[in-house]
Amino acid sequence: MNLESIEQRCLAYLQEVQKPMVPIAQLLRFVHEDEDSADVTESELLGFLRKHELFTVIEPQGLTESAGKMKELEAAGFMTTPSVILTTRLPSKNELAEAMQQQMGTMLNALEAAMNQARGENNPRLAMEVQAILKRARDLQQKIDDAGLA
Repeated sequence: MNLESIEQRCLAYLQEVQKPMVPIAQLLRFVHEDEDSADVTESELLGFLRKHELFTVIEPQGLTESAGKMKELEAAGFMTTPSVILTTRLPSKNELAEAMQQQMGTMLNALEAAMNQARGENNPRLAMEVQAILKRARDLQQKIDDAGLA
């Protein structure tokens, strides 16, 4: 295993990708394209990246191991496996807060549209369920605002 070659491939890939945070499996596939690194395992790559000052490994916390739940979380856009980002591409607190606000706005708009659609289809049970979720989302938005994160 040539660590210098792995380092260079990871650097090149993570500097070029549009989304700065990359799932470890995606990065590993790129590393495996090099013959000299084809035998590197995911755990070896993670171990190397965790110790390296140029890379930051982001670990999902508190997720259940249920396959069904993991698929639901992935479909909803949640990270379920370790991801890697170049330390130089980590967002600032302001950038993170802005992105969080944007995501919350998108979610609230989608929930409001779902509630209106349920009402339009004369489905009061679904409208009530969506309304309850919308209330929780608005409460979360208020907590974010109160914490000064946005």
